[in-house]
Parts: sequence; structure tokens; C-alpha cells
Amino acid sequence: MSSLSAAVLASQPKSVLASSTPLDIDAPLVERWLVAFLRDEFARRGFSDAVVGLSGGVDSSVVVASAARNGRQVSTFSIGFDRDEVSETPYAREVAQQFRTDHHERILTSASAQELLDHGWDPAERSYDIGVY
Repeated sequence: MSSLSAAVLASQPKSVLASSTPLDIDAPLVERWLVAFLRDEFARRGFSDAVVGLSGGVDSSVVVASAARNGRQVSTFSIGFDRDEVSETPYAREVAQQFRTDHHERILTSASAQELLDHGWDPAERSYDIGVY
């Protein structure tokens, strides 16, 4: 298992991993199909110059990997937290380094989150203000 796969698995809640039932599938065949599908879709549709929000999870990592493998210079960003037990930035950094993205990150501290709330930001009302809630 690659270190990236191990990192992604480690980031999953234990309840998700414990309740997962292994499927009887040909994993290498599925992987080859998925890689070919994504390669063809990125070649056909292109990739915008938009910055990719990178959590280090499977979905954003696949987007970054697919774009990078199609020769794109990818710009990524991640919003982390000042508490290691809830921050995904180490996983995002690993993906960014592996695919040599132009990576930017910001750390949201408890104090800065409280300041947003004190100034009237309501995440339930305006969740579009911050991509990571």
C-alpha cells in the first residue's frame, strides 16, 4: 500500500472502515478503468485554471492526480485547523508534494473562527463564504 493510500485510509473514521464489507472485484481492472476514464475525460473536457480545493481525501486527490498526469500545472489550496486531530492539511500537503502543485494553505485558529462568528458570520446561512466548514 502506498503512503498516500495509507494516509487516506488513516483519515477515515473508524466506524466507516469497520462497517465496510470487502467487495469481490478485480481491483486492478477497476483501477485501470478509472485511470483511463479520468484521463480521457480530462483530455476531452480540459481543466480550468481554477484553484483546486485539496483536502487530501480521495475525491480531491483524484482530481489533482488526473490533472497533473495530463500535464497540467495545478494550483491547490487547503484550509486547515490549529488542532492536529482535526486538520487534514498533512494529507493535502502530501498530495500537493507528490504532484508538485502550486500549493497554498491557511490555518483557521479557534480564535479566528470565533471572530467570524462574533462578526455575524452564520455558517448555516452563508456556507459559501468559506469552502471548509
